Amino acid sequence: MPDQNRSIGQLSKLSGVKITTIRYYESIGLLPEPGRTSGGQRVYDEASSNRLLFIRQCRDLGFPIEAIRELIDLQLTPNADCLCPSSGNLRLQAA
Repeated sequence: MPDQNRSIGQLSKLSGVKITTIRYYESIGLLPEPGRTSGGQRVYDEASSNRLLFIRQCRDLGFPIEAIRELIDLQLTPNADCLCPSSGNLRLQAA
């Protein structure tokens, strides 16, 4: 699939995440600052779309924001030490 740029509305529909939530994830640094059109509208690339889908899946599984941030950091720096301070507090429950 070729790299495709999406507006925030398109990204919201694709991911099922509200526009306000997407902006919130940007403001706290879970999503990188998107590119902008000449008119100032946000433009999201495929990497941002994939990251948002990952965040949504983590939230659906009950992961707190800080744990998601740690998972993203591990993905960005795969050779880093994977001892996460809050990971010891995570418990996954079987449905």
